[in-house]
Amino acid sequence: MLQKVLQQKDAEIIHLRQKIEADQSISSPITKETRSLNKTDPEQSPHQSDQISKLTKNLQQERDKSRQRQYEIRRLSDDNKFLRRLIRDARDEAREMKLEQKEKDDEERLKKQIQ
Repeated sequence: MLQKVLQQKDAEIIHLRQKIEADQSISSPITKETRSLNKTDPEQSPHQSDQISKLTKNLQQERDKSRQRQYEIRRLSDDNKFLRRLIRDARDEAREMKLEQKEKDDEERLKKQIQ
């Protein structure tokens, strides 16, 4: 069960990383376009000013989304580490229980042989 949850979390992390890459590919052209518009004319037309404002706003929104996704990736990574630790601890405990059971079985077998 934990293994299944772990796989789901891994899939979420991969999905979010892909979204971040897509966001970065979107924000890069926006940044370039904003810079080119800023360099064009010191006396910008209202249309250019509006366009720059929109691009700047879009860029900020994309950066905010990217930050949120990066935060989610860190959170999911932490969750995965925790789940992996739980799985490892459960396996270790199961090994210990098997060893204890084997020792008990060996002791009983020896007692039967002695009798």
